Amino acid sequence: MKDNKLRFFTASWCGACPLAKKRLAAAATKLGVELDVDAISTSLDTKEGTTVANSYKIRALPALVVLTSKGKVVDIKHGALSTKTYMEVLSEVFNVPLPEETLPEDVIIPTGT
Repeated sequence: MKDNKLRFFTASWCGACPLAKKRLAAAATKLGVELDVDAISTSLDTKEGTTVANSYKIRALPALVVLTSKGKVVDIKHGALSTKTYMEVLSEVFNVPLPEETLPEDVIIPTGT
């Protein structure tokens, strides 16, 4: 998905949007991806934002839209997704591998005998 772009749709009245924004930023940090969530955000609090959201057929907030470099919609994710789900999306968009899952130190993994 090289050269894809992201748009994140939000609104001041959206209760789940702040949580989604934090999770998206955390996902970028965990992947080592430079992502300015504010720069890709479009607020539906403005007429222009609403017009843009309607053009992408956004039906729920928050929404993360993956676009080709030419602006064609590749994928739309609606709702406050988990950090892991945002990591999966960003991994594909930025072509970076997902980190291996790590277990807490107190977990004992049985070995075969």
